[in-house]
Amino acid sequence: MNTRRIIRPPDSTELLICEKRSSPNSSDILCFALCHNEAHILLQFLEHYRSIGVKHFIIVDDHSTDKTPEILAGQDDVTVYKPKSGSSYSKDKISWRCDLLDKVADQQWVLLPDVDEHLVYPNMENWDIQVFTGQLETEGAQALFTVMVDMYADEPLKDHRFSGGNLKEAFPFFDSPSDPAFSYRLLPPAKRFLKRFPTPPICAYGGVRDRLFFSESHSTSIIAAWLLRKFAHFERPLDPNFFQSIENSVTRQLTKKRFGANPFSMTKIGLVKWEKGMKLPGGPHAVSRRLKLAATTGAFLHFNFTNGIGGVEYVVKRGQHAGGSVIYKKILDEPDQFELSPYCDISRRFCGPKSFIDCGLLRVGKPKTH
Repeated sequence: MNTRRIIRPPDSTELLICEKRSSPNSSDILCFALCHNEAHILLQFLEHYRSIGVKHFIIVDDHSTDKTPEILAGQDDVTVYKPKSGSSYSKDKISWRCDLLDKVADQQWVLLPDVDEHLVYPNMENWDIQVFTGQLETEGAQALFTVMVDMYADEPLKDHRFSGGNLKEAFPFFDSPSDPAFSYRLLPPAKRFLKRFPTPPICAYGGVRDRLFFSESHSTSIIAAWLLRKFAHFERPLDPNFFQSIENSVTRQLTKKRFGANPFSMTKIGLVKWEKGMKLPGGPHAVSRRLKLAATTGAFLHFNFTNGIGGVEYVVKRGQHAGGSVIYKKILDEPDQFELSPYCDISRRFCGPKSFIDCGLLRVGKPKTH
């Protein structure tokens, strides 16, 4: 049974100090996020999660230098933390999340988006997040498998800049997983990673960034294409049995030439019933305990290109992301791609969760009744 309690954020943790405290008058689900210089999309983020029933946010403001601090200061439902002197995203982001979640969310459902991610799930037009997690509870689920879906416009990437309005209207397109040889696919992570972070046992890869910047070869062998279409499509089980696990591992090994040995994951555990002592690998892409995944899945509309090429250059210069922002450095190694529109024959327009259900990016579990 899901028991709720009032969330009382602490004054500080080892690495964070509370700068502004909201006064939650309910025990509703917490939305927890880290942010840095997100002023141009921050209000859209808050508006989206309020629209699905979130009433309390905890946000760690990671040394923002734009108007982010001013915006956060004006939000009655947001508790704000700042890093203590000497603490940084690159070395402390795991502790920022896990230490706070241990204190405020043990045995509670918590949302874990980034500020450029908007959660969508089946039937969200009728079920707010409280009802949705209630449905997950009835099936004994402890986590929601969530795919990050890169959103984009039909214009050159260098012109992907958001200055106001509606993010979903500004960047309405996404890649369909219609062909796993060229788009989204499901494959296991590396064995050494899976041993430390067993949930989820299979991950999503792909999307427009992968298509444009990270495919090692734009030609795929007949064998590799067959394996991907047979064993990496989006209808594959999220909890593979022994034989399916072998198929998944063989497919991963034999398609490395196409996608590289360590493609970046597009998987998030976007909604989880937190257990004290759990660890994350960096971002909430996996967790260190075996949790039961819901039959239903979720997706994050991922608005990652909202500052044009300058936004990528800033991330590289700041150097706070994994491997000194190695992923973003590789994106900058392909400047010609910024002159092109990412729109192609696998692009689809987002018109609500049904758009993802119809193409297979979202799965619909059977709702439980009492």
